[in-house]
Amino acid sequence: RPWPPPPACLDLLEASVASRPLLSSKSSSIVSYSFTLPPLDGESPDGVVPVTLLRAAASPPQKASQKVSEGNHDGADARDATSILPMVIYLHATGSDTDEVLSFMAQRYAARGYLAVGVDARRHGRRNRKGESTREKYGNALLEAWEKRDDPTHRDAPFLLDSAYDVCRVVSCFHGSTDNAQAWGVDTTKIGITGISLGGMIGLLCSAADERIAASAPMIGTQSFAYGLDNDK
Repeated sequence: RPWPPPPACLDLLEASVASRPLLSSKSSSIVSYSFTLPPLDGESPDGVVPVTLLRAAASPPQKASQKVSEGNHDGADARDATSILPMVIYLHATGSDTDEVLSFMAQRYAARGYLAVGVDARRHGRRNRKGESTREKYGNALLEAWEKRDDPTHRDAPFLLDSAYDVCRVVSCFHGSTDNAQAWGVDTTKIGITGISLGGMIGLLCSAADERIAASAPMIGTQSFAYGLDNDK
């Protein structure tokens, strides 16, 4: 996989004003944007990355369904990017997804002047097809990765590494594209990451690998990886 990940088109699926309980106060509304990043060349459909971006808006934006990429500003009327804001990436726990933490993200980050970004981990949330169980799909992927850990042709690393790379792809969409950063009002010098449990571990790996992330504050996500490093596991 290329490093740093290349910028990709932001396929804007939906823009909507979130209703309560996402509203932090009666005087401010939170706008929610849904994106997907396509899989990298040669990657399975599991490489589709669902992304949600939240920001406070002075007025409700119009519904949009444009692609926003380098040189394309057709969706400007659907964004409230009148100010450049720091970005906080918040990553959910095992068995959860971004939709479950939208209220928290809106109140803690978006309403306080940050661009809040959520990314579904592999085999969680919008990455699953209707009727698929995160517990079963994710559990099977973990088991398969462990059983095939010595197989050089098996590249799936569902526990941490795949999802960490996906998050860095999201960083590249803004940090690697001046047009995207300007269109969405991102201060690329102030990108922070946090998360809880699984999200905390993914955030730690991202911040260790990606110098574009300026701050990291994991929650109950730290542990010792010394055994795995010492034993090549």
